[in-house]
Amino acid sequence: MYAPDSESDIDDQASELENVAGCARTFLDVLGPTVAVRPELNKAIELARAQRRCAENQPVVFAVYDLFALARTSAELIGLAGTLRAADVCLDVRTGPMAGVHDPNEAGSSFFAVLGAAGDLDRRHRGRLIEAGQRGADEGRGRRGGRPRVFDEEMLSQARRLRDEGRPVPEIARALTIASGRNAGRHPSLASVYRALSEAEAEA
Repeated sequence: MYAPDSESDIDDQASELENVAGCARTFLDVLGPTVAVRPELNKAIELARAQRRCAENQPVVFAVYDLFALARTSAELIGLAGTLRAADVCLDVRTGPMAGVHDPNEAGSSFFAVLGAAGDLDRRHRGRLIEAGQRGADEGRGRRGGRPRVFDEEMLSQARRLRDEGRPVPEIARALTIASGRNAGRHPSLASVYRALSEAEAEA
């Protein structure tokens, strides 16, 4: 998986991935700052999942040129790392400060452990903010406080089921509908789906 910043980077990044031993296929992703759907990334993840299901006793490695080819923000990185961990797929970062193969099941592997801890910190912090908002609401004579949750238990259960079926996150988002609040009737954002699945994985 590679996501070059310019056309001049395409050949170099593609060559780096094509030299990976046993690489089944390479994918070119387009990473604009406003791009919401990443079909090539989803195809690459689905291929890794399919290979993992067909090769239960062999490691499957998802190779990226650098971390920017995988995610644009820390929230995306945490969510995608959770997706790879749930699929039991290793991550091979070819260049940059985190270069190397990261196995989610390997003792002492810091990459997935750190991202899992970061997701847990975010989850706990949001929980404390919600609790503080609810306390403020009680003190304010019934005014509702805190940030409303987009995902209820039914939505989360459906999202996890679709993920376990191998559905990509954009397809999961389109299949879900927010039940209440100001966004009732709309589909959740990709970031909300990534975050909800990551939090559910951290709590498991």
